[in-house]
Amino acid sequence: MPKLHKVIHHTLGQEEAIRRIKQRREEAKTEHADEIKEVGLKEEIEWQGNVCKIKASAMGFSGSGKIVVNDSTVEITFNLPWLAMPFRGRIEQLIIEETEKTLNQKS
Repeated sequence: MPKLHKVIHHTLGQEEAIRRIKQRREEAKTEHADEIKEVGLKEEIEWQGNVCKIKASAMGFSGSGKIVVNDSTVEITFNLPWLAMPFRGRIEQLIIEETEKTLNQKS
């Protein structure tokens, strides 16, 4: 499986970055509930300290990855299914935009 890997810098510290990421995930689930239902998204999220392990599937495709939150960086690694490769650029762009917005917003 092709791997998507991005590192995003922040100045929040580890604890605040984790809090914001968890909060944004819950907000996104509510905001995009119809789309999630439409594609049949199923996900498993497990936080162990500063590492979030993710398994997700939708429309017959599945992927897995992890988010590692450090004091000044968030490292996102995700294994994309081969059939998602035509959308890799857009997927990367959305991940970067959403993560930067989450980490840079004023509390």
